[in-house]
Amino acid sequence: MDPGRSTLADWLGQVSWLLQPLVDRIADHVMASPKLHANDAPVPVLAPGAGKTATGRLWVYLRDNRRWRPSDKPATLLSYSSDRRASGRAST
Repeated sequence: MDPGRSTLADWLGQVSWLLQPLVDRIADHVMASPKLHANDAPVPVLAPGAGKTATGRLWVYLRDNRRWRPSDKPATLLSYSSDRRASGRAST
């Protein structure tokens, strides 16, 4: 018997806190870059009770300095905010 989608989503939500130290380390590495590429993209988000979708923002931060420092490790950080003010930017 396969667990349902909602069961799997619930399990992942309950253990996601285990990954937070890894997310924090990646965020520290990305944001410490002397050169940082950033972009945001609008994403549709369900608006509970409204019967429609709202627009959230997915922020992408890229660190890639290999051209100048070949030993530097590239990395990407994704962050979500509910509006363009980016109150959730660079926080995970």
